[in-house]
Amino acid sequence: MTEAVLTDEVLHQEVQDLVRALQKRQKVAVPDVVATLVRVGDAGERSLAADLAGVASVRFPGRVRMLLACAAALEATDQPAAAVPHLRKALERGTGNDRRTARRLARALVASGAPVADVDDAYARVLRDEPTSRPALDEWRAVARGTDDVPWAERLSALQAGADDPLPVVLHELLRGPEAETERRAQSGALTAFLAGDEARACAAVWAAYAALEPLPATDADRVAALPAVVKDLYFLAAVPRIVTPEEAVADGVPLSADAIAWWREEFLAPDVPQPDDREFVTLAQRQIADADDPHLAHQTRAVRERRLVLRDPLTGAECAPFDALVSFGKAVYSFGDREHTMLLSLGAGFKAAYVFLPARGVLLDLGATFGRPILPPHKMVNLLTSLLDRVVAERDRYAGAVASRPDPRTERTVVLQMTVAENFAHHVWNFHPGVERLVEHGVAANVAEVRTVGTRFFGAFLELFPEFSGARVVDEPRRGVRDPYPFSHEHLVVSVGGYFIRRSLVERIRQSVARADPTPGYAQPPSTGARSGPVVWIGLRVRSRAWADQEHEVARFIDALHLRYPRALVLLDGYSYPMDNDLVSERWQSSIDELHTVSRAIKEGARHGDQVVDLVGSSLREAVLWAEATDVYVAPNGTSQHKVGWFSDAPGVVYAPASLGAVPPERRPGAREAEGRPVPVTLFGEAAGEGERRGGNDVRDHLENLWIDRGQLLATVCDLLDSRLATSSSRSRQASLYRRGEKLLVTRLAPRLSRRASRSSSST
Repeated sequence: MTEAVLTDEVLHQEVQDLVRALQKRQKVAVPDVVATLVRVGDAGERSLAADLAGVASVRFPGRVRMLLACAAALEATDQPAAAVPHLRKALERGTGNDRRTARRLARALVASGAPVADVDDAYARVLRDEPTSRPALDEWRAVARGTDDVPWAERLSALQAGADDPLPVVLHELLRGPEAETERRAQSGALTAFLAGDEARACAAVWAAYAALEPLPATDADRVAALPAVVKDLYFLAAVPRIVTPEEAVADGVPLSADAIAWWREEFLAPDVPQPDDREFVTLAQRQIADADDPHLAHQTRAVRERRLVLRDPLTGAECAPFDALVSFGKAVYSFGDREHTMLLSLGAGFKAAYVFLPARGVLLDLGATFGRPILPPHKMVNLLTSLLDRVVAERDRYAGAVASRPDPRTERTVVLQMTVAENFAHHVWNFHPGVERLVEHGVAANVAEVRTVGTRFFGAFLELFPEFSGARVVDEPRRGVRDPYPFSHEHLVVSVGGYFIRRSLVERIRQSVARADPTPGYAQPPSTGARSGPVVWIGLRVRSRAWADQEHEVARFIDALHLRYPRALVLLDGYSYPMDNDLVSERWQSSIDELHTVSRAIKEGARHGDQVVDLVGSSLREAVLWAEATDVYVAPNGTSQHKVGWFSDAPGVVYAPASLGAVPPERRPGAREAEGRPVPVTLFGEAAGEGERRGGNDVRDHLENLWIDRGQLLATVCDLLDSRLATSSSRSRQASLYRRGEKLLVTRLAPRLSRRASRSSSST
């Protein structure tokens, strides 16, 4: 403490001496003043920084180093407004690092609350100096969101209009925005200038060679390798490929082969489902959805069965085999072609065959796959194309070898399964595992030589779930955007598998597998059927989005009312369930998990019969799956919370959702169509209590509102479902009892008599 005081006194005295010397215009060395300014800034001495910077900048008005040191001391002592004049003067004289100084000026203006116009001018200079800097643009955007300000796109348009040269990062932002087509027309001059530049011409040369199945020009490839991503993105944004039907492509002059298009529609898209098709569909809509998906998944099972994937060139009709396959940002790409490079794009979490892409012509031929939302908007298409450009440049030698001699389409290859990367248990059940289950149903699991998994194993290790693949090598890959185990390989056939229909056999497989695992310590386990004394009611909890408003009190009161009607009812509170193996996701949800624990504890404490409330928040998916089977009726918010019980149980349920979900027919709502044989839940529409929290800028989920729920209406609905369920269960129990009695009668009395009668008949004969 004493030492710190002495240090402060020494620094104060040193600054005072310097200030007097500077004011008297005595000879003072610039490095000494700069060093003292640094120490003042480090010490956080506001008044000393202001005093010394004021006289030093007057004494050395032309010394850029001094001006920057004065600004730094003022910035370090939280005096950004005072730093602004020093930074402006330094920029006027040229600093030798004007980019950094311009950024400092912009930040100082923001921190000092300067007028919007001044801030905009400062960031405009930054972007003119750094026209490809995404961080600089993001920094400006973060401070440019005032309600009374000029819209963001207008600011960017004005900046580009006033610039002498194209600003790639600005054009990139405009062409990725909601008014992309309008901006493309408005910025046509800047785009033309950009495309005429050396950087874009290098991209064009490499892409043209790639599209023509020719070796890459070395000089251009080297240049592309060094370009910032925003430049390559902008190259593709300038002319995004068009999605058209084959008929529209022909009308536009694309010389498609009629026979080849017929093959794609009639043979490639021929469904490949196990025979007999014993799938159980609860609704006509579920059947229609499966019928629409089946043709676009068929190539997966055929490729594994035949150990090859025969494709037809849409221009010449020639049979081809993929010379390359990868997954780029969730999109499976199979490269083939006779005279031009052609790509089959399999998209969505289940990898439906969606488009045939002709890169030389900028056209995607639509194969008619259906998705819940636009599956390939321009910005995602551009991400894919840029990743392909980067990859072929990095793997140019392998690419050259792969296209020099194409693989024989009739030669069998080593089959490698590629799994989805979605870090969500519901996508594993709905999209990841169904593709594998389908291969088992077809009896082709033994054809797989290698399985490449990635990420969290929600229900345990792959071979524990699917021992049918025990002959395959299982490789767990690290998470990354581009998954590319065998680039440009003629020997390997990498097949991305998935699906959209959860068979009962898959649910039973998961249930049996998790039941073999150890219980989660401290959590209740489902009782045996005979040990149950009352109905089991599952209540799903959420926080931040799709949550029941004031659920700490509302759910407790609902449980009290339920116990008045069903005194022996056991109520489950479900929230977050931990994965069973290789958990890579829970850490990011820890704050939500903590909130769910708080909510569930409050509900259990608030309910009159808390001893009949089981808190499952924080247990594992093992408990969730096993308790779901024991559930008689469930209540859950729309979405993943419902899937955890609705996909694993024959119990009826109530889903609460915002009124906007009412536009979707009940049989097509989430949770009603994905799992085989499961009843369609009843939807209870709540009143919005506020917008739900989104996970980020890329979160495009619908129906996220938190809701006020009519507790009386919910209780009446749950009681109706429970009464019906219990009556049905009682009837089934009586039938089972009669069946068992009849079976016992047959074994103990009738069977011996029939046997003796048959014996006598045989002897007399």
